[in-house]
Amino acid sequence: MRRWLVLILKSFLTLVIFSCLLLFGILADILPGKEWLKTRFNERLTKPWAVFEPPARPFSLQAEFAPIEGGVRICNRGSSAWKEVLVRITTHYDADYEWLAELKDIKPNACTDTLTSEFYSPDWKRIPAGHGLKVLKVEILASVSGTGYAEGVFE
Repeated sequence: MRRWLVLILKSFLTLVIFSCLLLFGILADILPGKEWLKTRFNERLTKPWAVFEPPARPFSLQAEFAPIEGGVRICNRGSSAWKEVLVRITTHYDADYEWLAELKDIKPNACTDTLTSEFYSPDWKRIPAGHGLKVLKVEILASVSGTGYAEGVFE
């Protein structure tokens, strides 16, 4: 039993040392592959977690919006459930910046309250929006046998 344990430990250490030497060789430009590694890491680190892009001709979602304390109430007034719901808000704090939130499916004639703290920046950093921001505009993209779009503006 002890012999097997020693053999497994030696194999593991050999694998770790070999991997470290290989990685060092690639990063030191001794071996090819540095550009490929940089490209792969840059792709992963800079790719946004969500993209809010309404289609050219979306169909209109039957939606109703209402401001609530610290967020917004979103209601589905249609006869079909909304799936893959992505919500974008514009806040009073920075009217040029957008915040995104992914919501669970919203059933027909149902409402959901979403706080501003549930919204995040669209980039890879995914920075939270913060509490109590005043919402100026709400936009929704949802899948209902196609992509639908709705927007609401608050005064």
